[in-house]
Parts: sequence; C-alpha cells; structure tokens
Amino acid sequence: MECRGEALFKQAGSDCTNVTLNPVMPPLKAPTHALCVHCSYGWVEHDGRNFGVETILDGNHNITVSFVKRSAGPYGGDWTARISVSAAPKRVCWFLKKPTSKVCCAVKSSISFLQSVKPRPIAFLFYAYLPDSTRGMLQSFAHGNELKRLRGSLCVCLLRPSPHCPAGFTHELGAFQVNFHTSSSDGPGGGGKTLHQSHLSGYCPREDALLPSILSALAFKSHDSTLIYLMEKQRFDTAFNPPSQPNLWVAEVTVQPAEVGPADSPHPPPSMTALEVEFVSQASTSSDAVPLIGSHFDEQLANFSAAFQAKFNSRFPVYGLRRSEAEVSVVVMTKIVLFGYPTCALAGTRVFSRDAVAGGKTLALSRSALSNLLGGIGYFYGSSMIQSPLLGPDPLDYGPSSLYTATPSRQQFPRGFLWDEGFHGLLLAQWDVEMALQSLSHWLDLMNAEGWIPREQILGWEARSRVPAEFVVQSTSVANPPTLMLVVEALLQRLPTMSAADSELFAKWATNAFPRLHSWFVWFNTTQVGSLPTTYRWRGRPSNNPFQLNPLTLSSGLDDFPRASHPTPEERHLDLRCWMALFARVLSQLANFVVSISQQQLTKPPPPVLDALHLRHAYAAWSATLTDPDLLDQLHWSDRHTMFADYGLHTDAVVLTRPPVSGTGSAPEAPPQKRRHVTAEPRYQYITSALGYGSLFPLLLRILPPDSPRLPALLDAMSRADLLSSPHGLRSLSVNSPYYRRPNTEHDPPYWRGAIWLNINYLALQSLRHYARNPGTPFPVAQRAEDLSRNLTASLLSTVLGEFNRTGYLWEQYDDKTGFGQRAHPFSGWTALISLVMPYDSVV
Repeated sequence: MECRGEALFKQAGSDCTNVTLNPVMPPLKAPTHALCVHCSYGWVEHDGRNFGVETILDGNHNITVSFVKRSAGPYGGDWTARISVSAAPKRVCWFLKKPTSKVCCAVKSSISFLQSVKPRPIAFLFYAYLPDSTRGMLQSFAHGNELKRLRGSLCVCLLRPSPHCPAGFTHELGAFQVNFHTSSSDGPGGGGKTLHQSHLSGYCPREDALLPSILSALAFKSHDSTLIYLMEKQRFDTAFNPPSQPNLWVAEVTVQPAEVGPADSPHPPPSMTALEVEFVSQASTSSDAVPLIGSHFDEQLANFSAAFQAKFNSRFPVYGLRRSEAEVSVVVMTKIVLFGYPTCALAGTRVFSRDAVAGGKTLALSRSALSNLLGGIGYFYGSSMIQSPLLGPDPLDYGPSSLYTATPSRQQFPRGFLWDEGFHGLLLAQWDVEMALQSLSHWLDLMNAEGWIPREQILGWEARSRVPAEFVVQSTSVANPPTLMLVVEALLQRLPTMSAADSELFAKWATNAFPRLHSWFVWFNTTQVGSLPTTYRWRGRPSNNPFQLNPLTLSSGLDDFPRASHPTPEERHLDLRCWMALFARVLSQLANFVVSISQQQLTKPPPPVLDALHLRHAYAAWSATLTDPDLLDQLHWSDRHTMFADYGLHTDAVVLTRPPVSGTGSAPEAPPQKRRHVTAEPRYQYITSALGYGSLFPLLLRILPPDSPRLPALLDAMSRADLLSSPHGLRSLSVNSPYYRRPNTEHDPPYWRGAIWLNINYLALQSLRHYARNPGTPFPVAQRAEDLSRNLTASLLSTVLGEFNRTGYLWEQYDDKTGFGQRAHPFSGWTALISLVMPYDSVV
C-alpha cells in the first residue's frame, strides 16, 4: 500500500510541489537573471528511523510536515504524520547574481503588491493507493463529502478512533487502521479554519498515472470571493477501463490560515494543524495505548528531537577552526529591508576569519545536510529493463526487485544510483551502522548470476516516467565504480570504536556478504579488463556518435570527463584501475576479518568463512600487484608531463561544427545539429590534455605509498590556481585543458569539465589528511599535504555554506569561478558529505 500527502502548490514534477492552480493570484515572475526561491523545502531534522521535521515555503504559506514513529511489534509499530500551515511573512526573496537598480525597483514593486495580499486557502490531498500486485482489497465508506473509512485490507477514518472502526489486514502490514484528524489550531487566538473536505475513489493502473489521474478530478468551488479545489468523482479519468473494485482513494482538506500580523510583531504567525494521519498497528498497540496525536505527538517529537541533537553532536562534532593569518572569502547574504520586511538577498563577498565560518551556521548546515540525506532514503520496488548479450538483442524486464537506498536528489533523481550510494553510505556508516548495512545488503541483493549490479535503479513505472527513454535500458556489460567498498573500508576502520551491538551486526554482515563481494570483484576482473595484464577499460563508450565532442563514459560516473577521442580496446583507464586496487585491498582486509571472527568460535566455520580462508591470500596478492608503484608508472605515468593519465587513441584536434543547410525549398529549414569534426589524425598516447579528477585517483584512493616520488607532482597540480585549485575547491578539469568548460554536444553543457564536485573533493581531503599524518611521508610532502587539506577544508566550507545561506539548498556542483551552486537542487546526496568535511580535529 502507498500513502502520500500532497499540497496544491507550485509546479508539477517536484518532490513536494505538485501543481500550480491559483486563478486568483498568479505566481510572481522572477527577473531572467535572478534565481527566485520564494518556494523552497527541506528537512530540518530527520533521524532516519523515528521522526522528522520538514519545512516548506510555498509562496505565502509556511508548511511544516512532521512525523513520529512508535516502534513495537512484528510490523514496525505505529506512526503519525502531521501537516501544519501558517501564513508566511509578507516578503519575497530574490537571490541576485547581478543586482541592478532596475531589479531593486522591481523588488520594491513586488513587495508593495504582496503587502496587500491576504494568505490564500491551501488544499492538501492524502491518497491511499493499492497497486494491483499487492495482496488485498479495500472498500470505502463515506457520508456526504467526507470519507469515513476504508476497510477490508485497510481502514481509514476521518474521525477519532472508536471501537466501531473496524481494523483492516494485509499480509505485509498485519491488522491496522489509519485515522484522520483535522481542524485544530496551534497558535494563540486560533491559527485558521478548515474550509472544505471532499473525497473520491477510483482505479489507476500504474503509479506513474497517479498524479494526472488525481488532477483530472479537481474542480473549483467559489468560497468568499475566491476559489477552492475539491474532488469530483464524475471528473475522474475513467479511460483505464477499470475493474469493479477501486484501488485509489483520495481525501481533500482545504484550510484557511490566519492572517499574518504586523511586520514588527514579536510573535510568529499563528499555525494550524491542517491534518494528522495516524497509523495504528493492531498487532503492536493495546486498546488502552495513548493515541499518538495532539499533545502526546508534541511530547514524543520533542523527545526525539533532543535525542537527535545529542547523537548528532557526538557523531558529527563541528570544531572551531584555528585562527590564521590566511582568511576565507565567503559568499554571504546581504539582506535589504523594504517596508519593514527582509526582502532581498544580494550575493556579495565578505572576508571572515576561519573560526567565524565554523559557528552556528556551520552546525545548521551540517544538521540539514545529514537530515536531508536521511529524509531522501526510500524503499523502491519494481522491475528494471536490461539488455544482455547472452539473452538476445531485445530489452528484458529484470526483477521485480526491492531496494532500500538513499537518493541523490528528491526532485531530479528520486531513485538509487550505485555510483552515488557508496558516498551516501559514508555518512550512514557514521550515523547508523545498521542502516548502512541494510543499504549495502539491498544493493548486493540486486546482483545477477554473473556478478553484475545495475548502475541505476529505475524500478517500476513511476521511476521510468522520470528517466529519458535512452537511459532506461541498461547493459549487463557496463559497470559503475564499486564505491560500496568505500563504505566497507570505513566500517572496518571504525571497528575499534563501534559499540558491541554494531560490531556484532557488522561481523554477521561481513560473513554473509563476502561471497557476493567476491563475485562482484570477479565480474569486474573478467569483463572490464584491458588488452594488457592489470589494465582496465570502462565499457559502454560510444564510438559512432557524431554529435559528441568526446565520447561519453557514463559507466565511470565522470560522464563527459575527457578520455581518448577514439575509443578502442587498447584504452587504459586510470580511475578504473585504481578502483580495482581499492576493491582488492578492502576484500583482503575483509577476508582477514571474517577468518579472525571464525577462529574465535568453536563451531565449524560456514561456507562463507571457508571462502574467505581460501581467498584472503589471493586478494592480498591482487592488492600488492595493483598498488605496485612501478607497474602503475609503466601503464599510466607520463614523465614529460609529470602526471598520471589514461592511455588510448587520441587527438585534441576535435571541434563541433554545423553542417551546411541542405534542401532547396522556399521554406527555411531548421539548422542541423553541430557534428564532430576531426582535423588531425589520432595517435596512441597518454591523454595529458585532461589533467583533472581522473588524474588524481592514485592519490584519491590512496594507492600511492606515502614515500612515492609522484606525490609532489600531484600536490603541485592540486595547489596551482592555473590548474586545479580554485577559491571554492578542486575543479574537475584543469584550466589549461582544451576541454575546460566546453560543451560535449551543442545542447549539453559541460558537466565534469571544471565544476567543483563534493564527492571527489571529499576523497581528496581525506587522502591529504592521510598522507599528512602518515609517518612514512617525507616531512616536506607531509607539510604540504597538511597545508592543502586546511585550505581545501576552508574553501569547501565557505562555498557550500555561502550557497546554503544564499539559497537554502545544497547543490549538485559548484561553479569553479563564482562558487554559485549549479544543476540539481536540493542535492542532498554526496554533497551532504560536507558534514564529514567539518570534523577535523587537527585544526582545532
């Protein structure tokens, strides 16, 4: 069963904002060169298990969504979700990149307009959906416009619980009921009122059709000179030829928040609880249990919040940074106050000492980053589409499968990504070991018989509707970086400080997971190998796409990072070889751990332990081979350019040009798309024109020994402003590369060609700290690594914190020149690693 609450606010397709329907006051339009964020959302606190609080600013409404769980019984226990709403202060926020007098005048005009606008009614929709694959049946009972209950497999009451409300039952949830509670006020003097309620039931064949189906039933009703929305059964789209039994039920509640007080009022706008949805598991709750609503909900929410803050402070201590003569340039928010209201945030640059950066704002950023990562965890179920050379040319359904995973961005990427999940798991391992192990287990459960794991989890129709068709089908010959091994290594390193319960969990997990990790390594080591021993090559690079400046390498995770211009089987990819070295190193450590645990027990070792016993020496040998510095130099080091690099058939003499328009007709034709044009013959060589993230992997994954003579050259590239260093972090591609900031096609802006990415910067920072503290590192090299790590820490904090203050979001990437956030937002996946950047005890 699927239950969701939605509000009728702003544009379709976003995670929390589904539709704009406001015939009275259309949304205010932003200047074309401004970023308007008068709609925003994000989790303020979320512990991943028991509670969460999310705030949503939607025009002139402040919405708070909170939930509390009471764990008990075999089915998980009870939970209650609450939706509260209040009128937002009379303001509009503009985050300007190029403020001008004309823009400020426009802001003044907008403020004058908004001051005269009363808070509008807002409608919330709660729907329950029972997919056809679910075992169960629901029936609805209504009285007038109010949906009273659903029963059979589910009971939903819009009244307080009573003995007369029958409980439902499903195989997955056991016996339960869901109660709705409406029309209560929180604020002094009343926080508003409920204007209208309605409902409908119908049939929807697939999850991706839910939103259009629900919207098709929306109608308007006049109320006090404005319009409100309601559900009308006769408007419901019946084009699906539904069966006799419905599987979709929708309840609508429209509320009118109280009007906001004067601008100088010391009291916040009064809030009203629009809706409380109470799930009661009959298997775990006795008849005299206190309902998890009202004041009891408030009490439990406060207790969980206090526990969250205490745990956060112990797991993610945010230290003050030592004062230094060097200072940090931080993009900050300058508020302009018009008519008594904060209205405008102009992006500027101020200089702060480093200890000022790590204050309360840093703590708020770190909490928000973790909370939004945890709030983005989901449980997904469905089939993906694959193409296997062993099964023929046609795409096939793979699954159905289930997946418990974090997601990069709730708005733009609401699904699991193998490449991303390893970075997500680093945070989970720090916060909750069991959650990290659950995620790892789910991903390993997706492995097929050959040892392949799909890189992107597009499970079910709803997920497919969010992905371009050309990316839905995945080939079983294409890999993705094995970043899950970063999590395994982090957990192994944390063993000495783990609790006894977490250590026991990890020991059981490691014993069971080792055979699958071994199968995964074998798959990599047989399908992704190069033409020479111990060389590796990413599969899936298109060699016949005429529109790409440089063939993409989506399998690597670095997408448009420049590789050999002409893909051939003789290519050698440095980053993949380093990933394999990490893989072998961690499996060697894990095998030793599994064997040591078994030796402490008197019982006969199970088969996974026997596997580890036989394979630990093999993995130690593989690790030694793949980290051999001389062999790495032979395959990937360029003496002339003093850098590590890929090797392949390559030329930099490649441009995108537009072919002449063909045809002789009188009507003008659309210009053809630009195509790749090679002006010089390629030759086999190191790809030294692509100094960037790909060149740093021997350092990023700590493949180089601490006394390596190659370390100074890498540190030099990371510290030079004309190469990889920027005031905002390490850029993904050197400034002097011919591919720097160049689009890969006419319509695709540069992605990994200069922008700053937190996941790679985090790896760089951890590696710099490793080499700075390693006793085997020569003192001058260690000192330089220490200085670089300090500067990089300050740069990342100032950039991410500055944009968080300016926009309220974490971003997918950051511009290497301005530090402004770019691409997807909120991006609470690997950008949330900023929480792990902060705790750095060596700079206290």
